[in-house]
Amino acid sequence: MSPSITIGAMIALTLYQTSARAADWYTGAMPQKDSSDWIVAVNTSVDITTQNSRFADVNGTFAPTGSLNQSGARLRVDGVAGTYSYQSTETGGTVHGAQESGAALAGYEWIDPETSVAVYAGGDFRHDTLSIPDPSNPVIGSSFGLKASGEFNTRPTASTDVSGYASYETNKSAYFTRLRAGYLIAPNLYAGPEVAALGDAFFNQERVGLYLGGMKFGNVRFALASGYLYDRVRKGGAYASLDARLGF
Repeated sequence: MSPSITIGAMIALTLYQTSARAADWYTGAMPQKDSSDWIVAVNTSVDITTQNSRFADVNGTFAPTGSLNQSGARLRVDGVAGTYSYQSTETGGTVHGAQESGAALAGYEWIDPETSVAVYAGGDFRHDTLSIPDPSNPVIGSSFGLKASGEFNTRPTASTDVSGYASYETNKSAYFTRLRAGYLIAPNLYAGPEVAALGDAFFNQERVGLYLGGMKFGNVRFALASGYLYDRVRKGGAYASLDARLGF
């Protein structure tokens, strides 16, 4: 399984998620920093499906100079873990799989008042295990590879928001893409459609659903999504994901 689930593949976890919290956010002992001072952002995601897959992802993005609200260099570390199961076409039995992966990336982000665009590249490690041997599934064992990703967010109008993410790993040819378009339905609350595609050397999956994003609690922003998925291996189903972002 790829981070996509997590994300894709889903990216729930625990799903993807216990985020680190800044002291000034959860204890109130210190005043909250102004957003212009943020140099670290922690993103977490948990993703679950009716096809018995559960993935969690957590990543940290750092601004080595300046802040995350200014254009500049970026460093990112990313970790994904999850489990899944399916019926083997070779043996007829139920196969339970587990995946762990991590990546270290460097990149650059361009920011103006209404738009941000970032690109990253680096190396990653992935480890996959199966409960029983399955000749039809080549995604097994440990390997090192390269990873590249890109993301953007823009507000075409005062009441609309569009964002996208895409990544590719040479490890198991894993990929994940997602596009969201939202409309402002209440202060700090956007709603709209999302589409996603993810996969690796074993599976391919497409998703279409709805999301709610922009909810804020302290320094943390949340997004919820749910919809229909079609998987080449396990066919139709449903998914749900929760994303959270903390800056400090």
